Amino acid sequence: MSDFIPGRAIVQSVELISADQTKKQDITSLAIAIEMFEAVTQPFDVAAFSIVDSEQLYTKFPIKGSEFITVTFRAIRPNAIPVTLEFRVHSVQSVTIVAEKKLSTYVLRCVDTDFFYATSKTVNRIYNAPYSSIVSDIVKTNMDREVYIEGTRGTQHLSIPPVNPYRAIDLIRRRAVSELNSKSPFVFFRTMRDKRLWFTTLQNLFRSSSTKTFEKITHQLNDMDSSERVSKNILTYTLPSKFDNTRKLRQGVFAQTNQRFDFVTKKTL
Repeated sequence: MSDFIPGRAIVQSVELISADQTKKQDITSLAIAIEMFEAVTQPFDVAAFSIVDSEQLYTKFPIKGSEFITVTFRAIRPNAIPVTLEFRVHSVQSVTIVAEKKLSTYVLRCVDTDFFYATSKTVNRIYNAPYSSIVSDIVKTNMDREVYIEGTRGTQHLSIPPVNPYRAIDLIRRRAVSELNSKSPFVFFRTMRDKRLWFTTLQNLFRSSSTKTFEKITHQLNDMDSSERVSKNILTYTLPSKFDNTRKLRQGVFAQTNQRFDFVTKKTL
């Protein structure tokens, strides 16, 4: 989702839907924080919604941990196209009830709905084809999503035990060898914006077009620099501690060196 800068998006709506889809509730005003992640290490998106519940939805809706959440947001730039994503709650964590049971806080942890639907299916078949063709068949039969597949070497005889499609593709991913990037491991993941699946090597991803541009700044950053300009160059940050012994150890502040001296050759070993 290269159009979005973390922390700089306009959330238009957040809707909670019951597991049987008979009840809906707008929780936009109750969601104080929304975190959504995609990663090349997993074929599904995850999200966490931090809720301050002043309407007692936790007990009255009620929230059991299998509801759906639909969130619509857009980038902060003008004329940005809104994006709508659908998740399903898999757990309710950090539940705290205060103010005589009239106010509660909790975190709804979710995964994308495609993951729930696909894991309810089973793959159990014998293939005699390239791994790339096997992945294409599994996705087409069980996931119904657009997928990019990097070519793999050779024709393989593979018997897949009764497992869900994600497990089956992970089994193939661990064995596959790319036609062009034979030394690079395969990854299988999904991009959040277009819901597209990718079965490709890390090396192929590095060769593709860039998704983030870094800016060289020759002066020390100060309050006059725009927050957007600064955010373009931040990869990660930590707060320094005055008594950070772990950092001192890494830098070798307590390092010791042992040497041996040979009295015959008069040399240090």
